[in-house]
Amino acid sequence: EPRILVQIREAKAARGTAQGAVVFALTRPVAYDANLRFSGLDLTTVARSMFASQQQVSGLLSGEMQLHGTERGLPDLSGEFRRMRVDNGDLWHLPVVAIMFRESANVLNRMFNREAPGGSQVAETPRITLSNGTLNLEEFRLYGVAGKLIGSGTVGLDGQVNLDVVGNFDAG
Repeated sequence: EPRILVQIREAKAARGTAQGAVVFALTRPVAYDANLRFSGLDLTTVARSMFASQQQVSGLLSGEMQLHGTERGLPDLSGEFRRMRVDNGDLWHLPVVAIMFRESANVLNRMFNREAPGGSQVAETPRITLSNGTLNLEEFRLYGVAGKLIGSGTVGLDGQVNLDVVGNFDAG
């Protein structure tokens, strides 16, 4: 089967940079394998352009990803995201974050107060996999000014959320 290799040495993307390679297999449907590294991507731009998200999020996204799929889109999409990190983030408006934090509202209002100096969040995860429309977060960490949350679980692209989260808060 014929293949096309697209090598990306350094490209400007979403106000950040990306490097890597994409291999297209000229089959029916057209299939692809992508291995990309990215740094400093504007999370607002990524959320709107790649996922058509209207959620009010911000921050700088860095990490690596391997994706496999076809031109049919989500039904054939699988992959892995590694060393994902969001710096200077405002993630409160994401439904999955709101669900995770609903039970700890008083502490979290202080922790994620956008008015407080240094009130931005840092989120990071060493590895996320995508398969059958479900993201598997092996471990994630979310840091704020008054503490941190550590968790793991799954988030379905259909909105199903199954996360286990442990919090460590500064009560001062």
